[in-house]
Amino acid sequence: LCQSHRHSESILYLPYLLGERSPIWNSNARGTFIGLSASHKKVDIVRAVIEGVSMNLKWILESLEESLPIGKIRVIGGVIKSRIWKRIISNILGKTITIPENVDEATSIGAAMIAGVGAGLFNFSAVRNFVVDVEEIEPIGEQQEDYLRLYDLFKESYLALEKTFEGLNGVRRG
Repeated sequence: LCQSHRHSESILYLPYLLGERSPIWNSNARGTFIGLSASHKKVDIVRAVIEGVSMNLKWILESLEESLPIGKIRVIGGVIKSRIWKRIISNILGKTITIPENVDEATSIGAAMIAGVGAGLFNFSAVRNFVVDVEEIEPIGEQQEDYLRLYDLFKESYLALEKTFEGLNGVRRG
């Protein structure tokens, strides 16, 4: 994947292969590519998928931030294996993302911390002692602005297709 620039003809991807829960709660929603042309290559489609998943995470983040401001975001899972995906997600979310030291054990460490708090061994403030971040990726202003424009189109696209998703569901059932 090209790290610095997007394809000149953007593709939007709505990542709703199994419907969607948060933040739109629509089991009829489906995965969709918008703007796909014969000039696009496999790498453009892969990038659109990464961007679409990241934009949906931004939509969820906006929903959460209505109640609670969020600063840095610690990321684990498949995204951390891709230098480019880490950059894209930071730019789309508009947040600094951090990568913890023990990513392979992150879910187990998280479960152990919750169990420790639940058992009264320590409180949530002590949890900070268990996690060491080894990488930080900050959003790049110019790239973030480009993604904000694309993000608006992402949400508009879902809203424009909402009735179509319902209609397709009716055809599947009928």
